[in-house]
Amino acid sequence: MTRNAIIHPFVQRYISRTDLYKVTEYGTRPCKILFPKLFEKNIHMMKMILNDSVIDYRIYFANKATKSNIFVKTAKKQNIWLDVSSLQELQDALAIWYNPEHIIGNGPKDLVFLRLCLENNILISVDSLWEIKKIIDLHVVAQSKIMLRICPPISLSPSRF
Repeated sequence: MTRNAIIHPFVQRYISRTDLYKVTEYGTRPCKILFPKLFEKNIHMMKMILNDSVIDYRIYFANKATKSNIFVKTAKKQNIWLDVSSLQELQDALAIWYNPEHIIGNGPKDLVFLRLCLENNILISVDSLWEIKKIIDLHVVAQSKIMLRICPPISLSPSRF
């Protein structure tokens, strides 16, 4: 079964009125065309639906997918959580004064990334015994906010972290 993508009317108008070949410098390099206002609208719609429910919720934005600071700034403005999976993403978020209480450090973490998370009281999704040992070595266990990712014993495939 083939399904066609749903294209927002604003994006459809942009595509129909824009020479995309010229936008990409005559096809010589790829480019991203981003619509942060639509992202903002989607966040607002999710909040409306979730606010009408009886569940507690958090909306997370995973920066890794876009590598664009405009979406991080929009997520900050909308007061949603930010999922960072690299030192650079974390540094970028802190540089724009993203609330550390709304950041989660995810993915594989080296010592520098872990230290910066700990120094800023950022929730860390711990994926390995190595990460726990390093947190202990840094002597900040008492103040650390960690979330353990547990792999069920029935899983035969190892975690990619």
